[in-house]
Amino acid sequence: MSGDKWAVIFDVDGTMVDNSACHKDAWIEFGRRNGFDITEDYYDSYIHSRSNELIMRDLCGQDMPHDKAWAMSMEKELLYRQMFAPVMKEITGLTGLLQDLKEAGVMVAAASNSQQDNVDFVIDGLRIRQYFDVIVHRDMVKVGKPDPMLFLLAVEKLGLDKSRCIIVEDSISGFRAAENAKMDYVVVTEGADKEELKYAETARAVYLNHSQISVDGLKELVKKG
Repeated sequence: MSGDKWAVIFDVDGTMVDNSACHKDAWIEFGRRNGFDITEDYYDSYIHSRSNELIMRDLCGQDMPHDKAWAMSMEKELLYRQMFAPVMKEITGLTGLLQDLKEAGVMVAAASNSQQDNVDFVIDGLRIRQYFDVIVHRDMVKVGKPDPMLFLLAVEKLGLDKSRCIIVEDSISGFRAAENAKMDYVVVTEGADKEELKYAETARAVYLNHSQISVDGLKELVKKG
């Protein structure tokens, strides 16, 4: 592939949509329906940024069978999608930036710690699938972020060297995954957990939302990387 090719890799949750509050509400409602005392404090301490299987084992016991943990996890994620669908909207400027990247011939990928159902839900709900050359999600790798595997898989599927890619992230797991992959990243703060932003020490740039990002600005960061 031509040496002038480059790509932008977007996270999904928090970077394309601000859905963290809805995930919290879904966990609390899931607890109410299933007899678990999930409060906001419990969510903040034991659920936020952890995998569903670990969460279910904490709630139900470490010997919980994998298939039962998976089924309960799917129940929670369906509840989240039902709650978020009526209020879903993109982080400001996302579609405009994707259009600009497409028109400039820049390759675009999504790399998410979420399962495929949730990734498809957001990308199709926002009607932006046509802008993506590659989509990778948690179901495709053995280990999710902060392990670098998701980003490295996206790079492999793009057919580019990782030095020709820049990541758009919003969370500590994403910052660490980018660092572990030895890849450059920028931060979008509109949908981020404000407490996690202090961990983006190595970010190349920080933006409020996508309307502040230009194709030329990203290209300059890749060129200088």
